[in-house]
This record gives sequence, structure tokens and C-alpha cells, in this order.
Amino acid sequence: MKKSMYRIGTVLLCCLLVCMMIALVACKGEEPQAPCTSHTDANEDGKCDACGAAVEKDVCEDHIDTDGDNLCEICGELCVDPIGVTILLKDEKGNTMSGISLTLLFDGEEMLTTQTDEDGCVRADLLPGSYIVWFEGLADGWYVEGNMSAIEFSAEQLTHEFTAIDNNPDGSEEKPFYVGDEVVELSMATGTTYHCFARGTSTRYLIVEGAAAKVVYEGNEYLPENGVIRVLVKGAEDTNSTMPFTVTNIGSTECVVTIRFESLPGTQNNPYRAELGETLTAEVPAEDAVYYTYTATSSGYLVMLCTTPDNNIMMYNTTTYLVTSYTEGGTCLYLPVNVGDEIFITVSSKGTADVNTVSFYLDMYSGEEGDPILAFASNAAMRMDASATLWLEFRVQERVTVSIDVSSGLTVMVNGVAVEPAGGACIFEAVMGTKVQVINQTQERTDIVLIVSQ
Repeated sequence: MKKSMYRIGTVLLCCLLVCMMIALVACKGEEPQAPCTSHTDANEDGKCDACGAAVEKDVCEDHIDTDGDNLCEICGELCVDPIGVTILLKDEKGNTMSGISLTLLFDGEEMLTTQTDEDGCVRADLLPGSYIVWFEGLADGWYVEGNMSAIEFSAEQLTHEFTAIDNNPDGSEEKPFYVGDEVVELSMATGTTYHCFARGTSTRYLIVEGAAAKVVYEGNEYLPENGVIRVLVKGAEDTNSTMPFTVTNIGSTECVVTIRFESLPGTQNNPYRAELGETLTAEVPAEDAVYYTYTATSSGYLVMLCTTPDNNIMMYNTTTYLVTSYTEGGTCLYLPVNVGDEIFITVSSKGTADVNTVSFYLDMYSGEEGDPILAFASNAAMRMDASATLWLEFRVQERVTVSIDVSSGLTVMVNGVAVEPAGGACIFEAVMGTKVQVINQTQERTDIVLIVSQ
């Protein structure tokens, strides 16, 4: 019994000591006690975060807002009251535009997202200040003047008006129709005139087809011949310049007018057709080029030999994307092709005359022993398939020295005799009729380069 009473007394004594320690470290009433020397109310609940005492909030007689966020720098309260503002959206004719999305951003944050009402308005209570307006949801070709710009709302400026512009072409002088690479068809009432324009620095033909149309270009009138108007349109000085013209229906009934452009023959968009075995003569304007195309009727090596010295020539296989180097002056080019490949040929000149003549011809060889590729006194590059053999036969008037790089694993035979490589190249002399056999011993496609010198 005495032991039980002793244990109960010990427990009561410990509880009393704990209560005394808590009382020593707690604040009494509303007066801060150590360690709370100054009250802190971070969560703004009106009580000290440390001791729980009531904390009076600073009250400003005159708010101070130096950063323009409408919040007092001292007490953090709003310095101003919201004001009723209105944003109005109309089109060019003064018609209000409803159902257009509007977002207002304030200091980079989204403050309001809504749509214009049936009166074209957005009305809201907002704090004074600068806002970014962002209109969305307009039809294709429409834009709002001043969209994504800053506007200022204040007691003196409660309303801002915006105008939506229909930028779709209508054939007027202010909004002309654009005619590019695609055909344009216009339905025209009698007596109607449509303004049009084109861009581009190349000279082309403007083709207008219609029952009774009239074209005015650079102050000159053009009437149809056999239902077609054909006008030579000069290229603009730069890509930003325009070539304006008008089309008028001068007939007595409504008609459909078709407008398109046609490139001049021999230009990049309308190249000449080239054939094998014929000498072709290109009349090349100064600092310009003449273009040809060829469709391969057999597989092998297409050879282009230019017979005039002042030239630059190039061949491009648009089917396989192989291209020869752009070479100068009496150069022979070789391009591997397959049946049906489309070849694009560029011929330009180094001459300084207004028009420079460049002559060349095309031929095709299989590269087999019975149909060797004819090689001339000029450098050349040829592509070989893996484990393939290529036969060449030289057509030169004088003895030449030929070097073939064999570092990639090629074997060279001249008139049936192997040529020992020296310094990574096989070097030999060739005359009219010299036959060369090149063997690709590798399992990879490779290019062989012939360096020919006198």
C-alpha cells in the first residue's frame, strides 16, 4: 500500500514540474514574453505566429504604390477600386462583331477571358492600369487592328474601340486578286473591272481567256485574239515588288475569265526538250541560263559534251537526285540514268554579250565492252555500282595523260594491260581509240574521277 501511494505521488510531482516549465516559456495574456520579442503574423490571421497574441494590422492613411500593381507597398491592400470598362469591336463598315474571343492580360497574367456580346462589347470591372488585348476566333483573312497591343484603362479612359479588317481580296484597287502559279477563275458581271497583281522577277506571258475581256497593263490595253489575251509581263525588280494589271468584262453578259501565267520557253519552269544525238544551241542572255529536260529511254550513262568554250553546264537526275558538278569551259559530263529518269540540264555562259551561244549534244552509252563510254580531253566523274566493270574509249585528237584515283579499291586495265597504281592513282597515256577497263572490286557503290591533261 505504501509503495502504491509512493508511485502516485511521484507521478503527480512530475506533472507539476512539466506544467511549471510550460508556464515559464508561454506568453501571459496579450503581452509578448521571451522568446517572442516582436510579433510576426505571416499568415495574416491577426495573431502572432509565435505566441498567439493579437496583432494589430498597419493601417495606411495614404497608400503608396510605386510599382503600379495597385497594391500598397506598406499594408498590401488595394490602393484603388475597380472601375467599369468597355471594349467594343466593329468591322470596317461599323457593324458590331459578336462571339469573338477576347483575353486581357495584366502584368503577364490572364485577368479575363470572354466573348463579345451581341452588341460587340465586353464589359467588366477591372483595376485601372495597362492591359494587353488578344482577339481570337475571327474568320480566315480577318484581323483586328491593334491586336496584341497594350491599352490603358483609367477613370478618364473607360472605353476602347477596335476595328476588325476583312483582308480577303475582292478585286478592288485596295484588295486586288493575287495571281501566282495556280490558275485563277473569276466570275465577272458585264462592265466589271477587277484589279489583280503578280510577283516574281522573271519575264512571263500573262494569259487571259474569256468571252469578252480586256486587260490593261502598264497603261496599255490588250484585247483577245481567238478568245485569248497574251501579254508579255516584265519581271519585277525584286521579289517584294508587284506587277499590277486589271481585267474588265467588256461583253454584254456575265462571263468566267481564266487568268494564268506561262513561263517563256527555255526557262526553269518551261524548259526545252532535249533529244539524243543532235547538236543543241542555246542562246543564253548575259548572266542568265537556258534550261532543258531529257527523259531517259534506256539505262546507262548520259554524256553531255559542250563544244563551245565559254560555258557553264550541269545535269541533274531529278528521279535519283544525282547531280553533276557545275563545270566550266568545254567540259564533258557523265550521269548514270535508268529508263524513265527525268534529267534537268542547265546551260549558262561566261560570255559578256547580251546573248551568248552555247552548243552541246547528248549521247547515251551502257559502259559495257561492246558499248564503251566515249571519253574526251576533259575531266570527268562517273558513278559505278558495287562489283561492276566500266569500259571507256578515248576520243582525243592528241595524246593525253589520264589519272584515275584507285584508293577506293579500283583496278584499271588499259588496252588489256593492268596499270600499277602509284601514289594511290593509276596514271597512263591515251590516244584516239584507247580502251580502258575499270573494275570496282569493292561491295560498295563508288565514284571514279578522270583527270585529263595534255
